[in-house]
Amino acid sequence: MDLPSRDYERMLDLAVALLGSTQPELDWPQLAVELNDALHGVLCLFVDDMQPSRKAGHVKACAPEWADQLRLDALVRQTIGDHPLAAYYAAHDHDRTPLALTDVIARTGWHRTRAYAVLRSEVGVDHQIALPMGITRSFLICRPPGEEITDRDRGYARQVQPLLVTAEKHLRYLRR
Repeated sequence: MDLPSRDYERMLDLAVALLGSTQPELDWPQLAVELNDALHGVLCLFVDDMQPSRKAGHVKACAPEWADQLRLDALVRQTIGDHPLAAYYAAHDHDRTPLALTDVIARTGWHRTRAYAVLRSEVGVDHQIALPMGITRSFLICRPPGEEITDRDRGYARQVQPLLVTAEKHLRYLRR
């Protein structure tokens, strides 16, 4: 799928900002803001140290700012054990393709999970798309009920994810 030229301009601006930074670490909070905006999310989490089988994970960044007031680490621990995207990536540890919930589970199946019940009641989100950054790290962009993940969203996620992964590798290389 071809993306609108504005999406490519946005990714180019992001690449310039990432590669022009003198910081030794990616600005995870700013990336969460950018991804949340680009993918029309109401909530974006960057979860690190994800271990679904141990119900573990830590929210390293989030957007928008009001989400800082939530107990996000506790929310991740409550939901990660039966979250379909976490389960998929844990079972397919070599697949790091950005995926929406409906790519791995039927909507009716998702609505029967504990993760859905908790996320819907606590933060009012339903549809989600993940941008894995490695085996135990991922951005999760969430939408409110009724707002589907579109083909454009999937295309944007698949195009921007390699940029994010490469920028992080580049910074690790520079630190060494």
